[in-house]
Amino acid sequence: MHYRLPLFVIVAFSFFLSSSYLDLPVESRSKPIYKCPPCGCSEDDVHFLEPGSCSSCNMKLYRVDQGFDALATVAGSALKNDVNTLYTKLIYPSFIVGILLGLLSLLRINGKSFNPFLGSILLVISLYGFKNQLFGVSYGLTSDFRMLFVPISFITLLGPLSFFYLKSQTETFDWKTKNLIHFLPAVLFFIAYGALLSSPDAVKEKFMSTPFEPVFGHFEQLLAMILLLAYLFYSGKRIRAIEADNGSAFKWKWIRRFQLTLLMLSVVWLFLIGVNLNLFDMGVATLTYNPLWIMFSLIIYWVIIEVMLNPRYFFSHTFYSGTNGYSAEKLESDKSLLLKTMEEEHPYLDPSLSLDKLASRTEMNPKYLSLILNNTLNKNFYEFVNEYRIEKVKELLLSPALKHLTIAAIANEAGFNSKSSFNSIFKKYTNQTPKEYLRQNHISESSDMEE
Repeated sequence: MHYRLPLFVIVAFSFFLSSSYLDLPVESRSKPIYKCPPCGCSEDDVHFLEPGSCSSCNMKLYRVDQGFDALATVAGSALKNDVNTLYTKLIYPSFIVGILLGLLSLLRINGKSFNPFLGSILLVISLYGFKNQLFGVSYGLTSDFRMLFVPISFITLLGPLSFFYLKSQTETFDWKTKNLIHFLPAVLFFIAYGALLSSPDAVKEKFMSTPFEPVFGHFEQLLAMILLLAYLFYSGKRIRAIEADNGSAFKWKWIRRFQLTLLMLSVVWLFLIGVNLNLFDMGVATLTYNPLWIMFSLIIYWVIIEVMLNPRYFFSHTFYSGTNGYSAEKLESDKSLLLKTMEEEHPYLDPSLSLDKLASRTEMNPKYLSLILNNTLNKNFYEFVNEYRIEKVKELLLSPALKHLTIAAIANEAGFNSKSSFNSIFKKYTNQTPKEYLRQNHISESSDMEE
């Protein structure tokens, strides 16, 4: 189920490439043909039989050979014949919806809001899509070259936003000032674009005519994709650890689908960047990325459908800031009640313990319990519970009466339901493996006590 959208995107992407190739004249498929790099000019879809320069943009024509060269050229001109219909009926409407939804996600109505991180991801891809339609392409929205420098490119935020979205959906997340460090690349690019926008027109024109312009554009794209892949890799590790202890509920399946979709977006984007770097010597900062804009649109529409079908998974139920008006005395009092419950009733021994279950045992609202954990203990639910479980494991490992049990069985007794997650969590909290802990405490391992 969670592979349907990515598979659909792959099929659609392949269809656009293949259909464009089939549109080439029959005689051109057997003879050498030449094309302008797919820069978006009025002749980048024209087939020439002789080498030379494009009469529209004066760029060197490239030979379309079989294999990678042919695929790359076709990729740049996919759907060129129907580009006006494509943009007016599919792409531009999706960008408008993405921008509106992204802006609305920053508002809070009756204590609820659409998740700001998910909304911001839609906002980022919509703004970047619009930025590349403003100027420099045959279907551009304006003829003013100054629009090229409007500072609405925030694609280096895609990685951090995807990570913070995961955190906001899997743990109590209180926004802290130190988190702003993740946004530093985007701030630097914003300053660079702003400086160019405020510079004299002569400086802008000179910038556009030098090799530095495409280098600058490619550097931003490559950095954005590298950051996105790094954050997705780290997020994937966190998801696997959480799933190991909490099962595979719908929320995790949705998050996995979303992470996989962002991964596919980065792969397609890197492919298109590679085409530009390898075949066109960075002649243009952004090719006619029709497949990329189509992916942007599909992602926006897909998220909207998911929100309509399962709205409870897309609101900021676990996103908090500050103490939400509760006094420090009340938070400390209820923290003491929580700690007393953990120490006397040992709810952490239940492998299926969840935030809702613990809230029920302490007669607290789940949101309020998350607030206590985050503001008085500086921990999320999983960290809080796992600390108690690790202490219980350490106690049981040293018990002579349980020496016949395996380490995995002892972990199970303490509330862990996954051997792999237990080993990683134990090492994280103690800087030792369970066997190293036993040896340090001069406990010999029986033949049964295995990891």
